[in-house]
Amino acid sequence: MMNETAQNAVLKSLEEPPEDIIFVFITSDKEKLLPTIQSRCWQINFAPLSNNSVAEILIKYFSIEEVLANKVAGLSDGSPIVALELINSHFELILEKTISILRYSLAKKYHSAYKELSDFIKNNTENSIMTLSRMIKSWLNDVLKNRHSIFYYYFADYVDTLTKFNVKFRAADINRIFYCLDNLERLQIKNANLNVIILNLIFEIASLSIRK
Repeated sequence: MMNETAQNAVLKSLEEPPEDIIFVFITSDKEKLLPTIQSRCWQINFAPLSNNSVAEILIKYFSIEEVLANKVAGLSDGSPIVALELINSHFELILEKTISILRYSLAKKYHSAYKELSDFIKNNTENSIMTLSRMIKSWLNDVLKNRHSIFYYYFADYVDTLTKFNVKFRAADINRIFYCLDNLERLQIKNANLNVIILNLIFEIASLSIRK
């Protein structure tokens, strides 16, 4: 969360640290830290919390209803903060919007897909592209589970959609789309033009529907 000026101020302390002092920096996005800070730190990556742990935190500390907590936990990437963001952004509506954007994109109804995506971003937080990308990845995970007859789904209310997709587009290269979504998220972090990101997202989803 530190701006560049604040980071440069911290850097001076890291270059000449006081005796018997250990600095601990916690971030969910180390790319926002200056390379000079990263190079002076011992980096430790923590595994995400389990879905059960996230749900327990939501129920115990935030009084979230159990059914909703369990639903959101599966889409939180192991982060209670992400789970709360989804809840505060009207989780059920996000699910519906994700399915709508996927359907329009796969049907190559680009104008409708663009309108849905633009409305979603306009009416949500600045992290809405990240949220949507996360939801699409979860849907793609469900597609793969459906292919291999694994029946625990994040999008449990949309099993018919998953099955129909696999019947029509079983040869779709899901792993390539994961890679493309990661690249679009990096563009978002670098504050690339939002329209470029939106259009790329739609076209990448549409490419899944190309029959081979």
